[in-house]
Amino acid sequence: MKRFFTILSIVIIAVLGSAGQCQSMSVGDYGEPCTSEGTCYLGLYCNSATLCERCGGSGEPICPGEPCVEGLGWVPVPLGGDSYCVYLGNDFQFRQNCGFSGYLMCPGSNTCRGVSIPLQGTRLCVDCGMLGQRCCEGNTCPQEMNAVCVSGRCRPPTPTSSASRPNDTPIQNAEPLSITNLTGDWSAGKGSLWHISQDGKALTVSHKGRVTFSGRFTSMNTIEVKFTDDQGCCTANVETSGNTLNWSNQTTWTRTD
Repeated sequence: MKRFFTILSIVIIAVLGSAGQCQSMSVGDYGEPCTSEGTCYLGLYCNSATLCERCGGSGEPICPGEPCVEGLGWVPVPLGGDSYCVYLGNDFQFRQNCGFSGYLMCPGSNTCRGVSIPLQGTRLCVDCGMLGQRCCEGNTCPQEMNAVCVSGRCRPPTPTSSASRPNDTPIQNAEPLSITNLTGDWSAGKGSLWHISQDGKALTVSHKGRVTFSGRFTSMNTIEVKFTDDQGCCTANVETSGNTLNWSNQTTWTRTD
């Protein structure tokens, strides 16, 4: 689900750009070179190949200044020139998800599951195929990304000209990608009501009769909340409407205000 909405948003941006309704991709954007300061837009990371890719999600590099939430079982591990949050938590969750992006391969297996590949020289499965990310198996990129594999990374098919992305353009002069404002009241069904307060990427989640929990955006459409009374829980995908949260424990919250 996370991957579908990310791909959909990028395709929409590409279509609008071709119609002249938004600027073409430039330095600091998906699959493009990092700025001269080594930075990218919000939610993107300047990787070891000096390209901008998604960060903060499972199987993606760690976003600068945002360490893993180790209480949820994710531990930062430097690998392949970047640092990743690797799941080393409870055995049950590992057995359910081993081989998927952000997890180690399953015992006795040498392959990854889903749209992920083994990070060279390790047993960690990482995301592949998105702009700026490593190419998938067979040096391929998903057709819907309209990308080509160049030096092991998925890139836009037509590189942006140097005239449209000068190295001396500071990232703060470009409009950054934004995250959804989740502040408000939410229903988890069966009369269970929650409230979310947001300050930038930081989240505070509260429910009558339970303590207040802290969380954060780990990417543009993924949040992570440390429910301290429910060990190992939870992450959620934010639907593009901004009105639905699909949680990793198979529950769904809908905005009520």
